[in-house]
This record gives sequence, C-alpha cells and structure tokens, in this order.
Amino acid sequence: MTKKSMYLHEAPGGRAPLIDRTFDAKFKSNAAYHATLPDMMDAVNAAAGARVPIQQVGCANFRLPLKFRARGGKIHTLATSVTGTVSLEAGLKGIKMGRIIRSFYEHAAEVFSFEVLRRLLAKYQRQIGSFDARIKLSFSYPMLQPSLRGGLAGWQYYRVAYEATLDLAGKFRRMVEFDFVYSSTCPCSAELAEHARSTRGAYATPHAQRSKARVRVVLANNRPSRSRICSGIAPTRSRPRRK
Repeated sequence: MTKKSMYLHEAPGGRAPLIDRTFDAKFKSNAAYHATLPDMMDAVNAAAGARVPIQQVGCANFRLPLKFRARGGKIHTLATSVTGTVSLEAGLKGIKMGRIIRSFYEHAAEVFSFEVLRRLLAKYQRQIGSFDARIKLSFSYPMLQPSLRGGLAGWQYYRVAYEATLDLAGKFRRMVEFDFVYSSTCPCSAELAEHARSTRGAYATPHAQRSKARVRVVLANNRPSRSRICSGIAPTRSRPRRK
C-alpha cells in the first residue's frame, strides 16, 4: 500500500511534506506585495449569519510608550495600555486590526491630548468606514505627594484613563477616569475590637482594608486640565481620604 504524503510533516519513506515549512529568509516584503494582500474590509457577506451591525470590534490592551503633558509643561513618557474599537454596519464581520495599532505609531512623536485622539478617531472612520469609533488610553500618572504628618514626600502613581468617542454625526465626547487606592479600617472589626477591649479587657486589633475610589469626568469644551482635576481629587494633608 502506497503511503500518502502529508501536508505539513514528512511521511514514512522520506516523503517530503506538500507544503514547505522552512523560513524563507530571501523573501522581502514591499509595497507591490502589500497591494496584493487580501483585505477583509472588501469582503461581501464575510460570514454566515444574521445581517446585524457589530457594536464594538477592535484591539484591546496593546502597550506603547506615549507622551503626556503635565502641569507646568513638563512632558512625561508613560507606558500606556491602548484600546481602540469601531462599530461596523451589517454585513461586515471584522476589520484589519493592524490599522488601529499602526495609527498610533504614526503619531508616536506627538504629545497625546484629546485633539490627537479626535484626529485618530476621524482617521478610523475614514479608513474603516465605521459608524462610531472609540479610544481609551490607560496609564499610571506620577504625582509627588507630601506625607500627612511626617513632613516628607514620596511619589504616588494614580491610574488615569483618557477615553474619547466619535459618532457618525461627528459628536466628539471626552472622558477622564481616575482611580485612587487607599487603606481604611474596617468599621465592623473596629467595633468588635473595642467591644472586646471594654467588656473583657482583651487586646484586639481591627483589620485594615484596601479601597479604591474611582472618579469619572465627562469634559466640556471649556474643560480644566487633567492635572488640575487629578490634584483636586487626590488626598492631601488637609484632605485625607476617608471611607
């Protein structure tokens, strides 16, 4: 019985696979080759199923070093987690994800602001033909904070997110989100500890717990700066965080 050849693996008797799996070191990609590549955005009825629009499709949590301006004009380059999504009309079942990622590399030298995000969203809509487009940039923003009592200072990092959306009518929305993590004493364990101390003379210690305050702000046209918002929310010596 004649042994069949295999597609990807060598068959008995030394029969070579039908498909060459070796790395082609001599191949060089160029613009002419790129022009021949298939584009799913050109597909008609790309997948079986109901012809319904897709609310969001895109790339989530790809990381880039992006520039942001702080109060006083200082520029920070911060590791940023980027999520970019678009909506699609019925009949389209996907996008070329690389377009979302590569669009950020085209603006790598810029200091990121909501105006930059607006231009990126408009580019998404033109290139992909989407109804709505959304970008979210998440990063840890450093602030030098004085201690509450000791007279010292130390760097604190707060999770900050820029989020921007652009709909088909051209309405542009800007949002800023802040997370502040802080410690607090569990009120239930504090009461139980004091009860044990007063009724039985027993030493008891209430436990601390980690808490997170999240503030989400929708910015108007005459919006304050991100650093001013952050400074107004962060705990200070005269305004400690309380749960």
